[in-house]
Amino acid sequence: MSSTALPGNMDRHAETSGEDPLIRAASQSLHALASLKLTCVLLLLSMVIVFIGSLAQARRDVWPVVGQYFRTWVAWIDVQDLFPPSMFPSLMDFDFDRLGKLRHIPFPGGWTIGVLMFVNLGVAHALRFRVRVRGIRLLAGTVVIVIGGLMTTAVIVTGNAQTGVESANTLLTPMQIWNSMLGLLGISAIVPIVAAFRSTGTKLQKAVMIGTGGMLAALLAFYVIGGDRVRPDLSAMRILWQLLKGGACSLVLLVGCRMVFDKRGGIVLLHAGVALLMISELLVAVYGKENHLTLVEGQTSSYMRDIRERELAIIRAESDDSDQVVAVPQEVLEAGAAGKLPDGDEGKLVSLETLPFDLKIRRYFQNAELRSVMPDDEPVGTSGLGTFAVPVKLEPVTGMDDSQDQSAVVLDVVDRSTGRTIDSLLVSQSVSEFRSVPIAERITVDGEDYEFYLRFQRNYRDDEITLLDTNRENYVGTATPRDYRSTIMIRNPEKGTEEKFTIWMNNPLRYSGENFYQTGHQVVGDTEMSTL
Repeated sequence: MSSTALPGNMDRHAETSGEDPLIRAASQSLHALASLKLTCVLLLLSMVIVFIGSLAQARRDVWPVVGQYFRTWVAWIDVQDLFPPSMFPSLMDFDFDRLGKLRHIPFPGGWTIGVLMFVNLGVAHALRFRVRVRGIRLLAGTVVIVIGGLMTTAVIVTGNAQTGVESANTLLTPMQIWNSMLGLLGISAIVPIVAAFRSTGTKLQKAVMIGTGGMLAALLAFYVIGGDRVRPDLSAMRILWQLLKGGACSLVLLVGCRMVFDKRGGIVLLHAGVALLMISELLVAVYGKENHLTLVEGQTSSYMRDIRERELAIIRAESDDSDQVVAVPQEVLEAGAAGKLPDGDEGKLVSLETLPFDLKIRRYFQNAELRSVMPDDEPVGTSGLGTFAVPVKLEPVTGMDDSQDQSAVVLDVVDRSTGRTIDSLLVSQSVSEFRSVPIAERITVDGEDYEFYLRFQRNYRDDEITLLDTNRENYVGTATPRDYRSTIMIRNPEKGTEEKFTIWMNNPLRYSGENFYQTGHQVVGDTEMSTL
């Protein structure tokens, strides 16, 4: 009797038994990170966090929700966010604090999900997408990919430095851009028709290719015959210019990926584009800033406002007609009101070296309205607004509202040497910023006058921006804006430059790494006001 062994199985067993445990564990970990199951789980988690973040905007503004759920490693889900008032009106009066620690549920935040998706994508490519060629073709493909990467980098770096097609700082004129798009459209119409006649596929496949080419050819004929009447305006030309640049980079990269990865080159390039989008979002989250600039016609400003943050500005007039400004950021005001500051007086004391006094933050209101002092009320201040008005807490505005929070702070001005309270103040944003003529809270210390303003955080610039003109056009018979635009002048005293630009809806200005968007237009009396 004889027996026959199976060499393949014997070799595999021998290989496995002799493999280093650390190498085997590392291999299993890499395969787990690259698994399709992990991809599906991460996609499901991202859908859940996006859904919850959308529900949360029914109760809060957009930016706090973004910070709590998306731009964080661990998202603590507030159970109350799962029951928006419009869908669950019966729970509007329910006290969710009764849930105790169960009110907030830990969940992977947006950054955690994003990093894991990026790792999953990268490891999957490293394990499954193999280089298919060798020798000269591999070298040539690598060189083409590097060239495409450098082109993409150049497009990204120079993109924000351009002010648009209308400023003529592109390589092509508007007409050249338009003619290039028509040429590409013509090529796109010819290719499927030629491919259909050369194809050995089914009649249905040939019909689809011929039909696609015919529709593209008809679209080309429409634009050619229509001429100036159907040609897009300058704002569309700007988009076409970006598409041309991106398309050129993609074409070079696709050729290189096809040379190196053969038929999988398109998938490799597609996934690389997804990874680039994820990196872009990370950079925006870390470095991106959003500010608002509101001007009336003829007004000039050298600062912008971040409407997501407040600051307590303490101003002292100098003898040379300049102002000494000390700004206390919102996070310090909130920490002081919660008793979490490192200084004394139960963690409520703000000590600033440039001021001869300290501040004790008694209360901070993210959103509040003022009402008159009633007979049973105790005044919150010893001078100014606090002697005849008290703040009433309101719920913060939500992502569904067009309004903004109007914050307020109640504080004591404390003598640094004796600890005695010099004055108690109520500083309200509705009075010190939202009025057409802002009113400050004033005190006098050691013969010097100080003014207190609660306002949006100001970010000062090296240049000055003047609103020359703004106008708005509505659809006929309605108050719905059809178009509003602003003409501004940007002056840079250091460089000695003065440039004029026009910004309108869907046509932003890109200037020195910044993007200016037309976001609003208001009429105040006989004066027009624009918001960028």
